[in-house]
Amino acid sequence: MPRAELLRSGWRGAVLVAVTYIDFLIFAQFAFLKRLDALGLAGTHLKAVMGAMALGGIPRP
Repeated sequence: MPRAELLRSGWRGAVLVAVTYIDFLIFAQFAFLKRLDALGLAGTHLKAVMGAMALGGIPRP
């Protein structure tokens, strides 16, 4: 296989993995928020939950 084709194939694979990962995380987060709403916690504690999720998503050096 020519080098250019291998490089293109590698990029395609990396993008596919990244899109799948991001898609999973977004849907998991929405499912979590829906579950909190079903438990009656989303309305009163939504800001705290969203803040905790934001802090949890920030990478640490």
